[in-house]
Amino acid sequence: MTLLLKKLFGALLTFSILTGSAFAAPKSELWPFWDKANPASIQTLSHQPWQALLDAYLVTKGENTLFDYQAVTPADQKT
Repeated sequence: MTLLLKKLFGALLTFSILTGSAFAAPKSELWPFWDKANPASIQTLSHQPWQALLDAYLVTKGENTLFDYQAVTPADQKT
């Protein structure tokens, strides 16, 4: 590598390290809205509609499991 390319690469590397924190996520903060629970509640929640949607549109390609958004019917989009 020429000296100019080495200097350019070094400057680019230094710049990316110094500015990397500018692209980091902000500090996590618990919102009170999500911190609500009622241990005495006897309400049950059925996940069956969600499971039915996953069963209908999840596809396996190699090692990946993907959701086939294009195949979702208008009727399923409304539910």
